[in-house]
Amino acid sequence: MSVIIGYSISNCDNGTHAFHGRFAERRCATCGYIVDKLACPLDGVVLKKRRFDISCTYDSLEVVSQRFGDWYSENSFHGLRFDQLPDDPRFFRVRAVTAVPIDAKRRKVRFLKLCEKCGKYDSVVGGTPIFLKRGTKLRKRSFYRTDLEFGGRDQKHPIILCGTSVGEALLESNLKGLYKNVRPIEQP
Repeated sequence: MSVIIGYSISNCDNGTHAFHGRFAERRCATCGYIVDKLACPLDGVVLKKRRFDISCTYDSLEVVSQRFGDWYSENSFHGLRFDQLPDDPRFFRVRAVTAVPIDAKRRKVRFLKLCEKCGKYDSVVGGTPIFLKRGTKLRKRSFYRTDLEFGGRDQKHPIILCGTSVGEALLESNLKGLYKNVRPIEQP
C-alpha cells in the first residue's frame, strides 16, 4: 500500500523568456548551456502573462506573485527563497532551498548528451511521476526541490515539491496557476 508523503508542483507558463539570447558570457563555449542560471541577473525580466500567482518562464525561471508570497508568510511555511524581479517588482523568482534525492534508477531517468566541457546534460528526461529515494521524508510545512533538473537545454529545472500540509493548503487556496498542477507523491 502506498502513502502520500508530499506533492509535486508544476507551473503554468507566463509567456516570458528570462534567458533566451542573453548571457553569452555565462554559457559553455561547447554546448551553449548556461552553466549557472542562479548567477544570472534578473533585470530585464518582465512577465507577459501576469494573471498567475505561480508560473514559470519558457526557460524555467519559477516565478510567484506578491499574493503568493503573502499566502506563504501568513501560513508560516518554510523552505523557499524569494528574489524580487527588479523590473517587475510585484513578482519574484522563487526557489526551494533544500534538495531531495530522486531515485533515478527506479524512475528510469534518461540522461542525454553529456557535454565533456561543462559536465551538463543536454536533456534529462523522466521526472514524473516523482520517485524519491526510499526513506526520504518531507516535512509537512516545507517546500523542496529535486536534486536533478529535468527538461532540455535552458529549460532544465528542478521540480518543486512540498510536504502534505503545504500541498493540501495549495489545493484549497485560490492561488492562480495551480489548476491540476499539484500532484501527490506516493512512497511504497
